[in-house]
Amino acid sequence: PVDFMVNSRDRRSMGSPIDLPRKSLLSSVNLTPTPPRKFADSPLRRIWHSYKPDISQDNNKCDDKGSACPLALAAGYYAPILPVMSMSSPPVISCDTVMALLSGRFSDIVNEYLIVDCRYDYEHDGGHIPNAISINHQENLSKFHEELRRRSSKNLVIIFHCEFSQNRAPKTFRAFRSLDRAANTYPTLSFPQMYIMKGGYRQFFNQYQSSCKPQSYVTMADPTLSKQWRKEVKECRKSWTKRKGHHAPDLDQVKVLPSPKSALTTRRFLF
Repeated sequence: PVDFMVNSRDRRSMGSPIDLPRKSLLSSVNLTPTPPRKFADSPLRRIWHSYKPDISQDNNKCDDKGSACPLALAAGYYAPILPVMSMSSPPVISCDTVMALLSGRFSDIVNEYLIVDCRYDYEHDGGHIPNAISINHQENLSKFHEELRRRSSKNLVIIFHCEFSQNRAPKTFRAFRSLDRAANTYPTLSFPQMYIMKGGYRQFFNQYQSSCKPQSYVTMADPTLSKQWRKEVKECRKSWTKRKGHHAPDLDQVKVLPSPKSALTTRRFLF
């Protein structure tokens, strides 16, 4: 296991802002309901005005098990319900759009969202987007995908990012999409609404530092954390090179937050 994560007692003694009880390999993963619409006069409203997909009421429904969302317009294609910066694969959204989602700007079409932080654990501990979960090991994606398929409701939006969203986030996105393809009959997807946040945490922190938890930014190349970096790189390389069929450890059930106001603590995977 990664020493940085196992030595939680040492981290607490150092006064870490992230001080959660560790009862299992996975703390509760929470799907964050989008809050009610707020800030009607905010400049963020311009984001939605610039792009508004045509989605009928019937096409906005998915079954309770999170499978077979009927948003496919053509074979293998799903219309994005968030404003995208480009229609490339994977689709890219801006930090402004993510902040608008956090603020409830898309609550009329997005019921729940999940922000996946693909950085290393020490980066995540040093500062992250509110309610983001930390996933940087491939071996746990399969179990994570299975839990989400059982527990998620309609129109779940999943946003991936790393420090710059240039390598780790796209890799995790593709691995998760491959699991989703394998679990369904083409072109059906359980989670069609997946995005990459452009610029990664660095850009989000530069624009919305006051919204980060805690309000700080630890770079991957921080020279004071070189030991943690080497260990996490080693563990992640082992994880991503494991053969298919590797069984991840049992994980806790995915829970849905009753209210976004109660979700200010970190939800993370422990590896």
